[in-house]
Amino acid sequence: AHHYMYGPHRIKYPLIRVGERGEGKWRRASWEEALDMIADKCVDTIKNHAPDCISVFSPVPAVSPVSFSAGHRFAHYIGAHTHTFFDWYGDH
Repeated sequence: AHHYMYGPHRIKYPLIRVGERGEGKWRRASWEEALDMIADKCVDTIKNHAPDCISVFSPVPAVSPVSFSAGHRFAHYIGAHTHTFFDWYGDH
């Protein structure tokens, strides 16, 4: 696993796809641009569909309780659907 975390091909900054899906064409983006894009997509989904169309997956609470709590709290505030690590295990 350390090869993924410290390998030369790891992603260190946001990338935005500029080509068709699967082409492998990306451009570097700022964190502000990436987060604005995510926020815009969330608002768009809530307005045009429903909040529960957004699905939030949180990490294992025993490993990262702050991230787990933040993910569930965010989902609760916007009315999204939450998943837990149990859902991930269910796919195995």
